[in-house]
Amino acid sequence: MNTPLLNEIPHVAKAAECVTVVLQESGKGATWMFEDAYAKHRHWHKLTYEDAELDRAVEEAAAWAEQFVAEFGDYQIANLPWLKS
Repeated sequence: MNTPLLNEIPHVAKAAECVTVVLQESGKGATWMFEDAYAKHRHWHKLTYEDAELDRAVEEAAAWAEQFVAEFGDYQIANLPWLKS
């Protein structure tokens, strides 16, 4: 599996405000460089999985992202005057 270059993650996930899930195989973390970012940026999420559970981890990541987008949409509707009914 190809992984993004470390310097690409902040540009894609933070600067572009993309909802991002980082899948990390247990015991094989490439870096701790972004560990604090998961706490600072609610739209980032790290999911650790065992090798045999990659399919389940991808499904869990997608479910988390969909839930985040739905909750953020609800927040925007409740707080942005031009979206309020």
